[in-house]
Amino acid sequence: MGAPDWLARGAICLVASCRSNPGPDPTRLEADIDRALTERLLGVGVLTTCTGMIPPCSVRLPDGTDAAIDLTWNDGGWDWRVRGMLITTDELEAYLRDEVADLGAPQGVRCAPKIRLVTAGERIECWLARGGKAFFTVRADGTTAIEIAMDPTSANARSEMVTPARERELDSASRALEHADDDNASEHEDAAASAAGDPR
Repeated sequence: MGAPDWLARGAICLVASCRSNPGPDPTRLEADIDRALTERLLGVGVLTTCTGMIPPCSVRLPDGTDAAIDLTWNDGGWDWRVRGMLITTDELEAYLRDEVADLGAPQGVRCAPKIRLVTAGERIECWLARGGKAFFTVRADGTTAIEIAMDPTSANARSEMVTPARERELDSASRALEHADDDNASEHEDAAASAAGDPR
């Protein structure tokens, strides 16, 4: 299931370079980056520090995580970009609430923390009020795919670190269960036919 491209729009300046023109003043550069990121993170404040070290700048997120910011001087201004993508979970939660409602199971959802730093291919785990879970996978272009597991047992199984080998294992187990259900159904049909005197 594919999620819309709002994430790509919201992550502008996080997956592509942004422009700041404060001259050599690091304090103005920090303020410019803070202002741009706060606007794109829906008003959530961040704190940028530029030290001239490697990386030259970093941004402190509300959960205490530091994200590196790379700078390039170009034509009298700084081009900058955050290493990785910053995700606002408010938007994930709003989208997920709509999805579970469309599936006929409206309920509360939670994706924490509010701002997350992710890399391409990383999964974001969210929790459903009735015990299920949802998993957003973030692509390199900022778009996402979503998987929703309404059943708590299935949800917990999907929470494990899914390697390709583990993915094959889960798929095999799922197919085995489906095959067992088909065999059980056939046995019940044979037993019912026998009880009814139907010579199968």
